[in-house]
Amino acid sequence: MKAIRHAWLVITVLSVALPASRVSADERGPMRSRVVNYGDLDLTSAAGASALYRRLKLAAREVCMTRDGAYGDPMVWLQCFHDALIRAVRDLGNARVIDLYNREHGAGIPSR
Repeated sequence: MKAIRHAWLVITVLSVALPASRVSADERGPMRSRVVNYGDLDLTSAAGASALYRRLKLAAREVCMTRDGAYGDPMVWLQCFHDALIRAVRDLGNARVIDLYNREHGAGIPSR
């Protein structure tokens, strides 16, 4: 029987109501985060890496929504989503997941 590892990654973003360039630190909302568990996945397989990448995208989508579950300003949401996703993929450092991100976004994160 395969032992399930207790592996997880936290996706964290600052909640903002305005583009970050126009928001002071005092105007930013609280930090929001989601824990992404992946101890059940085999990241050495394409299927496992793909499943984790989908989980990371879902978590990034969720942390960037407004408290009432809406997307709010589309440009702010999109920037938040991309920032959260790239940070999570970088922090994870898994070559297969990095490759999935780079193929979807046309490059961006060097493999370690």
